[in-house]
Amino acid sequence: MHADFEYMGAACGLATLCVYGGSPYGPQEGALRRGTDVVVGTPGRVKDLLEKGSLKLDKVRHAFCSPQPSGMLIFYLTVGELCALVPLKAA
Repeated sequence: MHADFEYMGAACGLATLCVYGGSPYGPQEGALRRGTDVVVGTPGRVKDLLEKGSLKLDKVRHAFCSPQPSGMLIFYLTVGELCALVPLKAA
């Protein structure tokens, strides 16, 4: 999924980042500090970055949760809980 966003985003000048467990926090947090337009991540790593304050959802305009691959969703954070963290704005 990240590869698709990276390919399409590059044509529009969007910076993309893939965050997932098992990889070091440093490069992911550094990319977030520099500014990222699209973040693709597993629920567990997204939750970790939120708790550390490295990832902030206050400027999110669109959120998309995919059940694929299904193994990624077997975490202590449900997709519903993650989506509930995205601020809703009245139109």
